[in-house]
Amino acid sequence: MEEKHHRADLSEKLYKDRESRPTITEILMAMGLANYNTDLLGNEPVGHQLLKKKKRGLALGAIGTLLLMTGFFLTPFLFQADNSFDLTLYGITSAGILFLFWGMAELPG
Repeated sequence: MEEKHHRADLSEKLYKDRESRPTITEILMAMGLANYNTDLLGNEPVGHQLLKKKKRGLALGAIGTLLLMTGFFLTPFLFQADNSFDLTLYGITSAGILFLFWGMAELPG
């Protein structure tokens, strides 16, 4: 349990300080965690990267859903008014699908 606490503290420190790999290795050796794989450490902890991607994916998915719903709801009104609904049906809906799929691709990380 204590080793996990040290790793969490180390992860936060490396994230804030933006240390280089040799410095990371020295810190790990000083903490007695020399077996810890430094290849997994980037400029920020993996958990933070995944959280950012998840938030971005949710935002993109929400934008896509909003565009899809807008396109679908405007199409019947434009059709009933004898106006051209090509831009609404094909443009806005296609943009919504693209944003939705982009968000779905970002979610897993």
